[in-house]
This record gives sequence, C-alpha cells and structure tokens, in this order.
Amino acid sequence: KGGSALAESLEAEGEETLEQDERDKEKGNEEWRNPDFYTKDIPRDEAALEASNEKVCGALYVSGMIYKEQLKDKDNATESFENLHSRFDQCRYTPEAFYQLYRIYKEKEEAENFFSMDGKGSQYYADIILERYPTSEFARLVRDPNVLQADDVRKAAEELEYKEVYKQFRQYAYSAVIGAADNVIANEPNNHFRPKYYLLRAMAIGGNRNVGLFRAALTEVASSFPGTDEAKAAEELLAILDRSAEQPGKPAPSSSAYKSEQGQHYFAIIVPNAGNDINVIKGKLADFNTTFFRQPGMQITNSFLDADHQVILLTFFDTKAKAMEFYSLFRGNKDVLAGINDKGHPAFAISPDNYSTLYKNKDVEGYAAFFSKNYLGGQ
Repeated sequence: KGGSALAESLEAEGEETLEQDERDKEKGNEEWRNPDFYTKDIPRDEAALEASNEKVCGALYVSGMIYKEQLKDKDNATESFENLHSRFDQCRYTPEAFYQLYRIYKEKEEAENFFSMDGKGSQYYADIILERYPTSEFARLVRDPNVLQADDVRKAAEELEYKEVYKQFRQYAYSAVIGAADNVIANEPNNHFRPKYYLLRAMAIGGNRNVGLFRAALTEVASSFPGTDEAKAAEELLAILDRSAEQPGKPAPSSSAYKSEQGQHYFAIIVPNAGNDINVIKGKLADFNTTFFRQPGMQITNSFLDADHQVILLTFFDTKAKAMEFYSLFRGNKDVLAGINDKGHPAFAISPDNYSTLYKNKDVEGYAAFFSKNYLGGQ
C-alpha cells in the first residue's frame, strides 16, 4: 500500500516537472528578446539606488565575516572589509567593518609580529573608530581590550537564555516567546542573538496564525538584518506568503482531506530550492539517523513538490509512534541538524495515504494543521 502511494507520487512529480520545464523554456524564449529584460534590475531612482547599495554593503560585510570566522582567511577578509570602505563612505556595516579590521591587524601584530608597511595597522583603525564613533560599543572594546573576555562570558550567558526561549517556542508557548523576545529587543541592543530573537518572535506570531502581523514581523527581520541567515529565512517565508496571496482561487487549506492512521509512516520535510543543497541535507539526515535513531533500512529520497520546493522523504517507519519518536529527536537536535531544523521548514510524520493526498494537492498548510491537531495534540 505504501509502495503504491510513493510510486504514484513519483509519477505525478515526473509529469509536472516536464510540464514546468516546457513552460519555463517558453517564458525564457520570450523574455530574452525584450530589451527591458536586461535592464529591469538597474536602480532607476534614489531610493532604489540606496537599497541596492545597502545590499552590496551587507554582502561585503558578510563575505568578510565568512572569510574571517569560518574560513580563517585573514587576507581575503581584509580585502572584503577594505573594499566595503572604498566603495561606501558610510553604510550600515561601516563601524563593524572598521572594528573587524582592527581585530584582524591586532591579532596579526600579536601572533605574527606583523608590521604594516602602509601604516594601516590596528592603531590606524583604532583611531578611526575612536574619532568617528566615540560612544559606540566598538570604541569601548578598543579602549579596553580586557572587555573582550567579559564580552565572551556575556555571549555565553545570552546563548543559554536564547536556548531557553527557543525551547519554549518548540513547546508552542508562543505568547511567552513573543514576550521574551520583545524584552530583549527593547532592552538589550547589544545582545549577540538579537537577529535570532527577531526571527523567533516572527515565527511565534506566525504560530498564532495572524498573517498580517506575521508578514510585518518577517519584513522587519529582512530589513533590519540584511545579509544574515535570519534575513534570508524571513525572505523565503515572505515569498511563500506572496505566492499564496497570488492564488486567490486556490481553496483554503483543509485538514479534512486527511485521515488518522496508526501503521506505517514516513517522515517528510519541505525545503525551498533556493539557498539549499538538497544532497547536503539528505547526508545530514542520514548521519542523524545513524547516530541517534539507528533505523535499519532507512531510505532517504527527494522530489519536487512544486516549482520552488522539494520534499525530502524518509521511508519508512513501522508505526506512527516510531515516526513521532524520530520527529521529536529531529526537532530537539541542535548539532547535526543545525541549519535544517532551525529554519522553520515544515516537517512532520505522515502516513502513505496522506502523503499521496498531500503530494497531489500541494496542501502543506492543510496537512500541517491536521498534524498539529492529531499528532501533537493541538498544543
């Protein structure tokens, strides 16, 4: 029974993918002949130019931080931050970029006995920070390097506090999450996890099913923290809301199309195509299963749910209870599944028959409501 449902879904996927490819090909052939196609993204007024510059500024800062913190490549990090300063007299990330250059040169001078031939060492950037931003947090850190150690202690404490609020979110205590996030946003401007609180607050508002407030909160995340993972997640969720709004004739999601079953189950996660490497996600899920669940014979497949999303399917679990045990472990893991289970992607246990219905109707919201009521107890 489960096999036939899966085969039916895969067959439907193949037909829809071919049809979509043909539509995309026709659309592409029409667009490239139009001269406006090549100029549509060029900023045409002051506001558009400012928005474009903000994106470039954010991208240069993020690339510099990736080189510095993740790749440990100080030279390319320096180039990114200096490029930011050469292109923009002042933008959102100018003070932070000056401070990162100060830190890079300070570490090189202390560890490598480095001497800058052009005079642009740590003192050069320290002087800029103290002159331009004398009351900033960066100036405070330059004046008193010992503050860095205290800052690390504060960051560790803030991380523990954030994890507690995130735990409340996983327990569907949305009002408590919104209250805690509002408190941090209003009273802790230097909290290291401030972007995460903004996004968690937005997700809690979404959990309360107020679409208008949800959209406003996501927009605030995207505009307040450009270039960050949190902004990217908010933009993806806004795109989903936009697509739903563009389909007024589409019937409202309904949980009545699904039925309760106790036997064989799958585990599914719906992932946007944009910004995700599906093979990496499948590999992490395989490692997670091997390490924490050890379900023998687990198969992990992926297929297109629609033009913008794929469904990653783990098959199969003998019972609903086994699938829910896996779901609980999936939601609680913060190590192997970082970047997967903390992005707000829909994920649930689902019977083969219900999966077949979901795949045909593309009704993720309807099944999510059914899952919440019948699997999570409507908490």
